[in-house]
Amino acid sequence: MTEELKDVTDSLELVPVTDLEVGFVLKAAEIEIQGKEVLEQALAAYQKKYAGYIVTEETLSDDTKVKDELGRVQRQIEQELKNQLSEYSKPLDEVKAWVDSILEPIKTLQTDIKNQIREFEERETEARKETVREAFESAIAESGTELDIKLFAIYFDDFSKKKCFMADNVRINQATSKMIVGLVAEEAAKKQQREAGLIQITEAAAKAGFGPTVYVRRYDEGAKLADVLQAILDDKALAERAKAEDELKKRIDEMTAIAVAKGLNPEKYVDLLREGRSALDTIDILHADADELRRTKAEAEQDAQGRLYGQNQPEFESESSSGGNHTIEQETGRKSQNMASDDVAKKYGYRYQNMEIIFPEKNMRQVKEQFKAISQELGIIVRVMPEMASKAERVEME
Repeated sequence: MTEELKDVTDSLELVPVTDLEVGFVLKAAEIEIQGKEVLEQALAAYQKKYAGYIVTEETLSDDTKVKDELGRVQRQIEQELKNQLSEYSKPLDEVKAWVDSILEPIKTLQTDIKNQIREFEERETEARKETVREAFESAIAESGTELDIKLFAIYFDDFSKKKCFMADNVRINQATSKMIVGLVAEEAAKKQQREAGLIQITEAAAKAGFGPTVYVRRYDEGAKLADVLQAILDDKALAERAKAEDELKKRIDEMTAIAVAKGLNPEKYVDLLREGRSALDTIDILHADADELRRTKAEAEQDAQGRLYGQNQPEFESESSSGGNHTIEQETGRKSQNMASDDVAKKYGYRYQNMEIIFPEKNMRQVKEQFKAISQELGIIVRVMPEMASKAERVEME
């Protein structure tokens, strides 16, 4: 009856791995070469004979046989060596096979333990990471500021390392706790600052007549508060300039229409508006210029009438009567005496139809005014004859 073998593996005590040592003892085998001396002597003789040897027609057949025989000896030696080495390598191959069979379970066991360690460390890391999360949540609650825990997620991995925990690997050390509180306080201050900035931006935008959306977006993208507020002022100034330009264009169009209607060149008033003069000042200037233009035109018309008036006035010069030896003044004196005797109450004068008046070209207007004044002073009546054509011509004065 065959005795059943009992597995005693479980009863074996584990030997510390550090005490496990394996060594190999290699015993060198002795190899004897048979026919060594004879072969060496024969090869030496062949080398000596064929040193500087020249094959000829007479020796070709024998030389061919020698060549073939040497090749046979070479192949025999190589094959014999291969056979002996194969036998010699068998113990080494057996050792390599045994080593492979031993290493395979060692590698498998090592990999299994390694995986178990990694899984255990991952569980510990996750536990520490959760502890870090709770520490951030506690710091947020103590800050009194509503903050999103996601803001601090970037710190979870670094703060969950063993160096950030106490020796028990459960509690966060004091240095890490201070860092967590500091980070939360910093974010709380940033949020309060942002909220204050949003209020300033909203108020500034409303004051400028704009909506805050564009400026809030720029602020959230990282722009400084001062830069955003300045952008609002710049946009306001730009809008005001655009509005002022529209108003200026409108005023220019209006002023141009008024100037043209009053017969004035609008360029002067357009330039005044562009230089910054108010519309009221400019329209006052325009009206003043229009009044001056009317006065100038009135004077020009008066001058024209004066010229026409002057062209039809008689020249008071002494002339001899074409029919007698006495002068016109003497004849006039006699007629006056006769008329005075007829009717003392009536005034009479003499009209000369054969005279012309020539005013000097230089200072003609002034001379005509003086002539008019003198005529009125002396009671001389000067009339324009409507039935006669008014004509003035430039002549040479004698």
